[in-house]
Amino acid sequence: MQVDVELADLRAGARETAKKDQALEAKACALMRQYGLFLPAQAKAFFRELADHLNWQHLKGQLK
Repeated sequence: MQVDVELADLRAGARETAKKDQALEAKACALMRQYGLFLPAQAKAFFRELADHLNWQHLKGQLK
């Protein structure tokens, strides 16, 4: 099986993934700003775990 993928295609895919990742992190941060005071401890713990797993530094900063 021959797989022919150009480096430019791989980089374009990585950029697209990074854009989606940034957009999702921004939405998570917006939710924390809007509802953070009302979230139960279990939900905040989940967001902390998610931020650690995805290495979302902005969200980590909001959860401190």
